[in-house]
Amino acid sequence: MDSRRSDGVEAVNIGILSSRTLIRKALVGLLQTFGRVDVVLDVNSGVKAFAAVGKTQPDILIVDSMDSAADVETLANLKALFPQIKSLLLTDKLDEQSLVRALRAGASGCVLTSYSPGALQRALKAVAQGEMWLGGQVANGVIAKYILTQDAPDRIPGGLTRRELEVLKLLSKGFRNKEIAASLFLSEETIRTHLKSIYKKLNLNTRHGAALHYFHHIQIGSEGPPEPLATPSTAFAAPK
Repeated sequence: MDSRRSDGVEAVNIGILSSRTLIRKALVGLLQTFGRVDVVLDVNSGVKAFAAVGKTQPDILIVDSMDSAADVETLANLKALFPQIKSLLLTDKLDEQSLVRALRAGASGCVLTSYSPGALQRALKAVAQGEMWLGGQVANGVIAKYILTQDAPDRIPGGLTRRELEVLKLLSKGFRNKEIAASLFLSEETIRTHLKSIYKKLNLNTRHGAALHYFHHIQIGSEGPPEPLATPSTAFAAPK
Protein backbone atom coordinates (compact mmCIF):
# COMPACT_ATOMS: atom_id res chain seq x y z
CA MET A 1 0.00 0.00 0.00
CA ASP A 2 1.32 3.45 -0.98
CA SER A 3 1.03 5.55 2.16
CA ARG A 4 2.00 8.84 0.50
CA ARG A 5 -0.58 11.60 0.18
CA SER A 6 -0.99 13.70 -2.94
CA ASP A 7 1.37 16.30 -1.42
CA GLY A 8 4.13 13.68 -1.24
CA VAL A 9 4.19 13.56 2.56
CA GLU A 10 4.13 10.04 3.95
CA ALA A 11 1.05 9.28 6.03
CA VAL A 12 1.04 7.37 9.30
CA ASN A 13 -0.82 4.09 8.98
CA ILE A 14 -3.04 3.44 11.99
CA GLY A 15 -4.70 0.23 13.18
CA ILE A 16 -7.54 0.09 15.70
CA LEU A 17 -8.25 -2.82 18.03
CA SER A 18 -11.41 -2.43 20.11
CA SER A 19 -14.20 -4.78 21.10
CA ARG A 20 -16.49 -1.74 21.43
CA THR A 21 -18.04 -1.00 18.06
CA LEU A 22 -19.03 2.57 18.93
CA ILE A 23 -15.51 3.45 20.14
CA ARG A 24 -13.94 1.80 17.12
CA LYS A 25 -16.10 3.60 14.59
CA ALA A 26 -15.77 6.92 16.42
CA LEU A 27 -11.98 6.57 16.30
CA VAL A 28 -12.07 5.91 12.56
CA GLY A 29 -14.07 9.08 12.00
CA LEU A 30 -11.87 11.15 14.34
CA LEU A 31 -8.60 9.95 12.83
CA GLN A 32 -9.78 10.88 9.36
CA THR A 33 -9.94 14.51 10.49
CA PHE A 34 -6.30 14.58 11.64
CA GLY A 35 -4.69 14.66 8.21
CA ARG A 36 -1.73 12.54 7.08
CA VAL A 37 -3.27 9.58 8.87
CA ASP A 38 -4.62 6.47 7.16
CA VAL A 39 -6.71 3.87 9.02
CA VAL A 40 -5.57 0.55 7.55
CA LEU A 41 -6.89 -1.82 10.22
CA ASP A 42 -10.17 -1.87 12.13
CA VAL A 43 -10.79 -5.06 14.15
CA ASN A 44 -12.68 -6.11 17.27
CA SER A 45 -10.42 -8.86 18.67
CA GLY A 46 -6.80 -9.77 19.21
CA VAL A 47 -7.21 -12.87 17.06
CA LYS A 48 -8.33 -10.77 14.09
CA ALA A 49 -5.53 -8.30 14.76
CA PHE A 50 -2.87 -11.01 14.52
CA ALA A 51 -4.37 -12.23 11.26
CA ALA A 52 -4.50 -8.76 9.70
CA VAL A 53 -1.46 -6.90 11.08
CA GLY A 54 1.00 -8.76 8.88
CA LYS A 55 -0.94 -7.77 5.76
CA THR A 56 -1.85 -4.19 6.61
CA GLN A 57 1.40 -3.25 8.43
CA PRO A 58 0.11 -0.36 10.56
CA ASP A 59 2.76 1.97 11.96
CA ILE A 60 0.77 2.33 15.19
CA LEU A 61 -1.92 0.10 16.65
CA ILE A 62 -4.39 1.81 18.99
CA VAL A 63 -5.55 -0.75 21.57
CA ASP A 64 -8.78 0.06 23.41
CA SER A 65 -7.94 -1.52 26.76
CA MET A 66 -10.85 -3.22 28.53
CA ASP A 67 -9.16 -6.32 29.99
CA SER A 68 -5.68 -5.39 31.21
CA ALA A 69 -4.33 -8.94 31.50
CA ALA A 70 -5.53 -9.95 28.04
CA ASP A 71 -4.35 -6.67 26.54
CA VAL A 72 -0.85 -7.07 27.99
CA GLU A 73 -0.67 -10.56 26.53
CA THR A 74 -1.81 -9.25 23.14
CA LEU A 75 0.77 -6.46 23.24
CA ALA A 76 3.57 -8.87 24.15
CA ASN A 77 2.63 -11.23 21.33
CA LEU A 78 2.38 -8.42 18.79
CA LYS A 79 5.75 -7.02 19.86
CA ALA A 80 7.38 -10.44 19.55
CA LEU A 81 5.96 -11.09 16.08
CA PHE A 82 5.95 -7.55 14.69
CA PRO A 83 8.61 -5.57 16.61
CA GLN A 84 8.43 -2.65 14.18
CA ILE A 85 4.78 -1.89 15.00
CA LYS A 86 4.19 0.58 17.82
CA SER A 87 1.13 0.47 20.06
CA LEU A 88 -0.84 3.09 21.96
CA LEU A 89 -3.29 2.21 24.74
CA LEU A 90 -6.68 3.87 24.98
CA THR A 91 -8.35 3.40 28.35
CA ASP A 92 -11.26 4.74 30.38
CA LYS A 93 -9.43 4.77 33.70
CA LEU A 94 -5.87 4.80 34.92
CA ASP A 95 -4.43 1.67 36.52
CA GLU A 96 -0.75 2.41 37.08
CA GLN A 97 0.23 -1.20 37.75
CA SER A 98 -1.47 -2.47 34.58
CA LEU A 99 0.00 0.39 32.58
CA VAL A 100 3.53 -0.42 33.72
CA ARG A 101 3.00 -4.03 32.63
CA ALA A 102 1.70 -2.79 29.28
CA LEU A 103 4.73 -0.54 28.80
CA ARG A 104 7.04 -3.42 29.58
CA ALA A 105 5.11 -5.55 27.08
CA GLY A 106 5.85 -3.03 24.36
CA ALA A 107 3.25 -0.24 24.50
CA SER A 108 4.56 3.20 23.56
CA GLY A 109 2.07 5.19 25.59
CA CYS A 110 -1.42 5.65 26.94
CA VAL A 111 -4.30 8.03 26.30
CA LEU A 112 -7.35 8.33 28.55
CA THR A 113 -10.74 8.51 26.82
CA SER A 114 -11.42 11.65 28.87
CA TYR A 115 -8.62 13.47 27.02
CA SER A 116 -9.29 15.81 24.11
CA PRO A 117 -8.90 14.76 20.45
CA GLY A 118 -5.85 17.04 20.37
CA ALA A 119 -4.17 14.91 23.03
CA LEU A 120 -4.68 11.79 20.93
CA GLN A 121 -3.26 13.59 17.91
CA ARG A 122 -0.17 14.67 19.88
CA ALA A 123 0.25 11.15 21.24
CA LEU A 124 0.14 9.61 17.76
CA LYS A 125 2.68 12.14 16.48
CA ALA A 126 5.06 11.42 19.37
CA VAL A 127 4.76 7.65 19.04
CA ALA A 128 5.21 7.83 15.26
CA GLN A 129 8.50 9.66 15.89
CA GLY A 130 9.68 6.87 18.18
CA GLU A 131 8.91 8.61 21.46
CA MET A 132 6.91 7.42 24.46
CA TRP A 133 3.79 9.46 25.22
CA LEU A 134 2.14 9.69 28.63
CA GLY A 135 -0.19 12.58 29.43
CA GLY A 136 0.34 14.53 32.63
CA GLN A 137 -2.28 12.60 34.61
CA VAL A 138 -0.94 9.27 33.35
CA ALA A 139 2.74 10.14 33.70
CA ASN A 140 2.53 11.04 37.36
CA GLY A 141 4.24 8.16 39.15
CA VAL A 142 4.19 5.77 36.18
CA ILE A 143 7.53 6.68 34.60
CA ALA A 144 9.44 6.06 37.83
CA LYS A 145 7.77 2.67 38.29
CA TYR A 146 8.46 1.77 34.67
CA ILE A 147 12.15 2.65 34.93
CA LEU A 148 12.54 0.76 38.20
CA THR A 149 10.96 -2.41 36.79
CA GLN A 150 12.26 -2.24 33.24
CA ASP A 151 14.73 -4.94 32.26
CA ALA A 152 18.27 -3.76 31.68
CA PRO A 153 18.98 -5.29 28.23
CA ASP A 154 22.64 -6.01 29.00
CA ARG A 155 21.90 -8.06 32.09
CA ILE A 156 20.34 -11.05 30.32
CA PRO A 157 22.53 -12.92 27.81
CA GLY A 158 21.23 -13.16 24.27
CA GLY A 159 19.07 -10.06 24.59
CA LEU A 160 16.22 -12.06 26.10
CA THR A 161 13.48 -10.34 28.05
CA ARG A 162 12.80 -11.34 31.63
CA ARG A 163 9.69 -13.24 30.55
CA GLU A 164 11.60 -15.10 27.82
CA LEU A 165 14.21 -16.05 30.41
CA GLU A 166 11.47 -17.44 32.65
CA VAL A 167 10.11 -19.49 29.74
CA LEU A 168 13.58 -20.75 28.82
CA LYS A 169 14.32 -21.72 32.41
CA LEU A 170 11.15 -23.83 32.66
CA LEU A 171 11.81 -25.35 29.23
CA SER A 172 15.28 -26.37 30.43
CA LYS A 173 13.63 -28.25 33.31
CA GLY A 174 11.64 -30.30 30.83
CA PHE A 175 8.34 -28.48 31.14
CA ARG A 176 6.02 -28.79 28.16
CA ASN A 177 4.29 -25.73 26.67
CA LYS A 178 1.10 -26.45 28.60
CA GLU A 179 3.03 -26.74 31.88
CA ILE A 180 5.01 -23.56 31.21
CA ALA A 181 1.78 -21.71 30.45
CA ALA A 182 0.19 -22.91 33.68
CA SER A 183 3.26 -21.97 35.73
CA LEU A 184 3.39 -18.43 34.32
CA PHE A 185 -0.39 -17.92 34.07
CA LEU A 186 -0.18 -17.41 30.32
CA SER A 187 -1.81 -19.08 27.33
CA GLU A 188 -0.07 -21.82 25.33
CA GLU A 189 -0.18 -19.52 22.29
CA THR A 190 1.78 -16.90 24.23
CA ILE A 191 4.37 -19.52 25.21
CA ARG A 192 4.75 -20.58 21.59
CA THR A 193 5.26 -16.94 20.65
CA HIS A 194 7.93 -16.52 23.33
CA LEU A 195 9.69 -19.68 22.15
CA LYS A 196 9.77 -18.44 18.56
CA SER A 197 11.37 -15.22 19.80
CA ILE A 198 13.87 -17.14 21.96
CA TYR A 199 14.89 -19.41 19.08
CA LYS A 200 15.35 -16.41 16.80
CA LYS A 201 17.43 -14.41 19.31
CA LEU A 202 19.64 -17.39 20.19
CA ASN A 203 19.84 -18.70 16.61
CA LEU A 204 18.39 -22.07 17.63
CA ASN A 205 15.60 -24.26 16.33
CA THR A 206 15.05 -27.05 18.89
CA ARG A 207 13.94 -27.25 22.51
CA HIS A 208 16.93 -29.40 23.39
CA GLY A 209 19.31 -26.88 21.84
CA ALA A 210 17.62 -24.08 23.78
CA ALA A 211 17.92 -26.02 27.04
CA LEU A 212 21.62 -26.71 26.45
CA HIS A 213 22.18 -23.04 25.65
CA TYR A 214 20.52 -22.10 28.93
CA PHE A 215 22.72 -24.51 30.92
CA HIS A 216 26.01 -23.51 29.26
CA HIS A 217 25.59 -19.80 28.58
CA ILE A 218 22.99 -18.41 30.96
CA GLN A 219 22.59 -20.47 34.12
CA ILE A 220 26.32 -20.88 34.74
CA GLY A 221 27.65 -17.64 36.14
CA SER A 222 24.25 -16.34 37.17
CA GLU A 223 22.49 -19.14 38.99
CA GLY A 224 25.19 -21.63 39.95
CA PRO A 225 25.73 -25.18 38.67
CA PRO A 226 23.34 -26.45 35.99
CA GLU A 227 20.39 -28.58 36.95
CA PRO A 228 20.12 -32.04 35.34
CA LEU A 229 18.09 -32.45 32.17
CA ALA A 230 14.56 -33.60 32.88
CA THR A 231 13.42 -37.07 31.97
CA PRO A 232 11.85 -38.61 29.98
CA SER A 233 13.52 -37.50 26.75
CA THR A 234 10.12 -36.63 25.27
CA ALA A 235 10.27 -33.46 27.36
CA PHE A 236 12.09 -31.86 24.43
CA ALA A 237 9.77 -32.97 21.66
CA ALA A 238 8.99 -30.50 18.87
CA PRO A 239 6.64 -27.66 19.87
CA LYS A 240 2.96 -28.39 19.34
